[in-house]
Amino acid sequence: MRADSTSRNSVATADPLLEQEAAALLLKTLRGGSYRLDENGHINWVSPGVAELLGWAPQALLGRDPRDLFDRWENASLRAPAADTSRQSRQTLFWHREGHSFPVEYTRISLDDPGVARGTLVVFRDISQEKQQEKQDRNSAASRIAISALLETGLESLSMARQMQVALEIILTVPWLSIQFKGSIFTLNEEGDALILQASKGFHESLLSQCARLPLGHCLCGMAAQSRQTLFVNRMDQRHAIRFPGIEQHGHYCLPILSKGRLLGVLNCYIPADAPHRPEEEAFLVTATNTLAGIIERRQLESQLRAIQEQLAHSASHDSLTGLPNKRLFLEHFQQILATAQRAKGRVALLFIDLDRFKQVNDTFGHDIGDLLLVEVARRITGTLRVSDLVARLGGDEFAAILDQGTPPRTSQEAIEDASRVATKIIEQLQEPFYLNGHPCQIGSSIGISLCPEHGESADLLIRCADQAMYTVKQSGRNHFALFTTEPRPADQPLS
Repeated sequence: MRADSTSRNSVATADPLLEQEAAALLLKTLRGGSYRLDENGHINWVSPGVAELLGWAPQALLGRDPRDLFDRWENASLRAPAADTSRQSRQTLFWHREGHSFPVEYTRISLDDPGVARGTLVVFRDISQEKQQEKQDRNSAASRIAISALLETGLESLSMARQMQVALEIILTVPWLSIQFKGSIFTLNEEGDALILQASKGFHESLLSQCARLPLGHCLCGMAAQSRQTLFVNRMDQRHAIRFPGIEQHGHYCLPILSKGRLLGVLNCYIPADAPHRPEEEAFLVTATNTLAGIIERRQLESQLRAIQEQLAHSASHDSLTGLPNKRLFLEHFQQILATAQRAKGRVALLFIDLDRFKQVNDTFGHDIGDLLLVEVARRITGTLRVSDLVARLGGDEFAAILDQGTPPRTSQEAIEDASRVATKIIEQLQEPFYLNGHPCQIGSSIGISLCPEHGESADLLIRCADQAMYTVKQSGRNHFALFTTEPRPADQPLS
């Protein structure tokens, strides 16, 4: 029992000097210190940590008002009446003897007894690291929000120019960056030798025209593109080739937009003159350019896919050799044209064109020359028609043309005369010699003509009628045209 009692008494009567040393060590570990104010607000005691944090020797602080030395905010809470025993922690700025400030968290503890003023104890600690961490956390959060917004923008169905404009404004409005609300985004042209201005903010009118197309290596943005390296300058120099009267001094972050080393464009951000280089800013802007690279690549891929789809659609409806509509597209248009003519009580003329002596060209010079001949035939036929007329290759050496009869509807005789004039021009054009890879070739053409509604109102019937008229021409000497008649066709000659 005595031993236990002694142990308890030993704890209760710990050495006060050890407690003070432990408290001082704790304050030092926390980068803190303490000082005591007398009833008049003057310092009458300081801990060792105060000298290290404030740059003052303890003796130089004694008897002084802290507001004259380091507490320049004249914090009212430190001068509060002694009756206020609040111990709430607060934050303010303290000034070092050499003139720089730093944030502190402090607690004021009243030492007064009832009716007796004894002063105040102030315990404080340097919270610069916590403030710096808070700042970094805020900056990181703002950066994440900006990058997330860029990614969301990439999913929007916007034009390239509009998408880049939105992306630029997102980057320029990141609050912690020291960049100005001014900049631009360029993309590399298809030839790979120049930057095309896609988006800009705050640009002078002169810059909009001068920067519309920048050759690689020209001015700062062109240099960043050519070198594929970030370019930082904080004042205009000889590299700043593009200028205009009244231009203000400034600097730039010019960053290439890269994807696996492949240049896609450049991000250009303006900074105030003489602004220092900040690695954290450049790191964020590099992340932004990486995100832009993904957006641009996605848009380019979409464009390529659309081009492939358009090419496939065109291939499905056009002749691969001549580029003219094929039989499938011809029939679709023919049916639409007939439906329109029937509603308007108009007329439609169909010319069925078959080449004469085409087989001899193929047999004599080969199919390559034959293909060149078909391409030239398509060009000559198209050249004789009006823009509103339609010409197609139906297959082999067969072509067809639908003639626009115009409005108001023509009479039957006027339609026949118009179709005859066009047929005559085609025959004249196709009987002129062709010179293909040094080989002179001469052919002719046989043309059959049918009219809607005189010979029918369906595409199939009108084609059969024009085909029969063309056969009549073949049987009677070729290289001219004929209008469909109701004379019977030989039974052993099938309709094409």
